[in-house]
Amino acid sequence: MKKNALQNVFKFVFKYIWLFCTLLVMAEVLSTLSAANILMKQSSRGVIESVSGEISGRVDGVLRLLQGLSKEKVISDTTISLFERAILTKPFQDSYGLYMIALTDENVNVISANETEPPKENTSLAYREYMQNLYKSGHYQITDAFLAGADHKTVNYTIAVPIMKNEQVVGSVFGSIYFSDIQDIIDRNVVSNKLSEFYLLGQTNVIMAGNDETLIGQSYLNVIQNVYLLNKNATAINEGMLNGISCTNWEWDDGSLWYTTSQRIENTKWTLVYRVEYSSVIMLLLPGLLFKVLFYILLCSFIYVFGSKYIKRNLKEVNLLLDKMTMMQKELFRSDNSANFDNILEITRDGLKDQLTGLYTRTVLFNRCDEVLEAMHLGAVLFIDLDDLKKINDHFGHHAGDLALQKFASIIKKFNSNENDIVARYGGDEFILLMSIESKNQIEKQIISLTESLNTSVTSGNHTFDIHGSIGVTFYPENGKTLEELVVKADLALYNAKHHGKNRYKLFDEESAK
Repeated sequence: MKKNALQNVFKFVFKYIWLFCTLLVMAEVLSTLSAANILMKQSSRGVIESVSGEISGRVDGVLRLLQGLSKEKVISDTTISLFERAILTKPFQDSYGLYMIALTDENVNVISANETEPPKENTSLAYREYMQNLYKSGHYQITDAFLAGADHKTVNYTIAVPIMKNEQVVGSVFGSIYFSDIQDIIDRNVVSNKLSEFYLLGQTNVIMAGNDETLIGQSYLNVIQNVYLLNKNATAINEGMLNGISCTNWEWDDGSLWYTTSQRIENTKWTLVYRVEYSSVIMLLLPGLLFKVLFYILLCSFIYVFGSKYIKRNLKEVNLLLDKMTMMQKELFRSDNSANFDNILEITRDGLKDQLTGLYTRTVLFNRCDEVLEAMHLGAVLFIDLDDLKKINDHFGHHAGDLALQKFASIIKKFNSNENDIVARYGGDEFILLMSIESKNQIEKQIISLTESLNTSVTSGNHTFDIHGSIGVTFYPENGKTLEELVVKADLALYNAKHHGKNRYKLFDEESAK
C-alpha cells in the first residue's frame, strides 16, 4: 500500500463522518415526526372522547331526570291541571341548572315551571318538528340548538320525553340546556384557538357551537370545501358524519397541516369535530429532538477532532514503517546486485521498534511469542504500567511525559537480561515483559527490585517530578499457555495492584480475579 493511498483512506473516512452525522440527524428528525404523528392521533382521540363524554354526560343527566319525571304519578296524572304539574318541576329545573322545564298535554299545549299562575291562553308547540316526531313515535327527542323562550332570542338545546298512558302519548316533559353550558365545555378544552379547534355539529351537520364563533350556523360541508383535504373528499366526510360514522382526515389549511377527527355524541345525533395543528405537537417534542441533534453533532465533532489527532499520530509510525519497507525493497533489488545486508538488518530493526522508547512493538511481541513460549519450561509475563501518565502530561506537558516513558522503558530494558526474552511497548503507558524464569521465588525477588527501580524521578526543563509503576504478573504455563491468556490475566493482576494504591506488584490470583 502506498503512503498517499493510506492517507487518502483516512481522509475519506473522516470526510464522511459528517455524512454519517447528517444521516443520524435525518433519522432522528424522521423518528420525531413519526412520534409526533402517533402522539397527535392518540392525544386527539383522548381529547375528543373526553369532551364528547362531558357533553354526553350533560345531555344524559338531563335525559334521565326527564325520564324519571315522566314516570312520576303526579306529573303523569292528566286529571291534574297542566299548570299544577308543571310548577312541581321548578326545583329540578333550578338544581340541574336548566334554562327551563316545561310540560305539554295531549294537545301539545305547553306550560313551563317558571309560570306563577295559570296562563289565560293556551300556547301550543304543535308546530315544532321535534314535538311532532315525539307524539308520532313515542320516543324522546333531542334537538339541535335553536332560538326559544318567550323572546325567541335565547339559544338552547331541548330534550323532550313523552308521558305515556296505555301506550299512548298523553303529553311530554322537556328541559332546555343553556347554549353556554355546551359552549363552556368546549372552551375549557381548547388549548389555543390557533392550535386546536372544536365544532359541534347538529343533525344536518350545521355548526351549532365551537371556539370560532364566526362559523356557527354554517354548514360543515362548506367549511371543509374551503380547505385542501389530503386523503378524503368533502362529500364523503360529510355523508359519513350524517350516518354517525367517526372519521379522521388530514387537511392543509392556510399554510398549516391539520389533523381532524370526529365522533358521534352518545344518545344524540350530534357530531363533535376536533382539529389540531401538526406543528403544535412537534413543538412538544422539539426540545428532545434538539438535545439529540446537539449530542450527535458533538459526538461526531469529538470523533473527528480526536480521531484525526490519533490517526495522524499513528500515521507517522505507519508512514515510517512504509518508508523502511520501501528502503528495504530498494536495497534488496539494486540493479548492481550489491545489496548491503547490514543496511537491510538495520532498516528492519528500526522499523519494528517503538520510535520513542526503542522497545519492540506490540506486533513483534505477538509474532515472536509462540516460539519464545515453546522454548520455555517456566516463564512469566509482567504487565507494567507507568502510573499517572495523564497527570504528568497535564501538569508538565507531553514532552515531560515522553521523557518519563523513555526513562521507564530504559529501566525495564536493563531488567531484561536474557537475550531470548522480549520486552515491548504494549500501549501508550503499558509495557509487556515476557521472560523465562527458574522459579517463582527467584522472579518475585527480581520483581520487587524492579518495582523499587521504577520508583525514580525525571527532570524536564526546570521541573523534576517522581514516577513509579504498577506490575501485574502471570506465570507460564500455570496461568495460561498462550500469550493472549497470560496478558489478560496479567492485566487483572495489574488492576488489582492499582486498586491497592499503585507503586506495587500483584501476582495473578484466581480468587481475587472473581
